Amino acid sequence: MALEQVFVSHVLIMDDEPEFAFELRNWLEGRGYDVTWSRSASEALEVVENDDIDVIITDIYVYNDGMPIPDGGVKLIGEMKIRTVREVCRKADRVPVIAISAAVNMAGNELVLHTAQRLGADFALAKPLNYEDLAKCLKHILALVKT
Repeated sequence: MALEQVFVSHVLIMDDEPEFAFELRNWLEGRGYDVTWSRSASEALEVVENDDIDVIITDIYVYNDGMPIPDGGVKLIGEMKIRTVREVCRKADRVPVIAISAAVNMAGNELVLHTAQRLGADFALAKPLNYEDLAKCLKHILALVKT
């Protein structure tokens, strides 16, 4: 019987909520993923520059003192899309992005996940996360990444 090659995938979480990030990290590590956590798009972009990241899970909004700040998932998704356009010329790998947000439950933000996908996110999921849906997204993305 041939042995299947096993890859350990490196997931970057960008979320400003430590409790949620800890829960998500535990869930991912329990399924064999290597996980790095950052609190902002700026931190996440540094990680992407210095580590081999297979997929990014990013919150769309990052808050400081109850107010959204521009160093969140929208910035990260946009920067990753720009990077993808640049890297295509060099045939480098692109890092897939899963956008997540609880903002869909707030008035006026019903289309935030759709907007994230239009900006370049591969998938977009509402918080609280349905981990079965996240598992499907990761399986789909990583099947493409590892081929």
